[in-house]
Amino acid sequence: MFKKALIIVAFLTAGVTGLLADDWIGTFWGDARGEWKGTIYADQDPIIFKGTWVNDAGEEGALYAEGEIIGSDYVFEKGDAYNSDGVLVGHWSGKFPIWTDAYVTGPWEGLHGESGKWGGYRP
Repeated sequence: MFKKALIIVAFLTAGVTGLLADDWIGTFWGDARGEWKGTIYADQDPIIFKGTWVNDAGEEGALYAEGEIIGSDYVFEKGDAYNSDGVLVGHWSGKFPIWTDAYVTGPWEGLHGESGKWGGYRP
């Protein structure tokens, strides 16, 4: 009986941990094109998105946002994009479903007028 209880606890812990760190990958397009990947950390208050991006020119950087749960989505009203030197280069926004595996999209904009869309999914 004790062994069975441990297995159930391990299963539940793995399930909860899966909800606390949620990985996403995708692309962006518009005035710049490339790929991004990131993780939503739902065990934080506020919820945190941390990721990376690389464009077709080989430039790369980091993505960061603080968000909240609204309904059944993680919502990030204003995320930041940084270059490899840690300098802010743009912003993005979007919402990610908590419970479903949907394709998500949102806008991005650079600090010098560049703009476009991004899209992604859970791998």
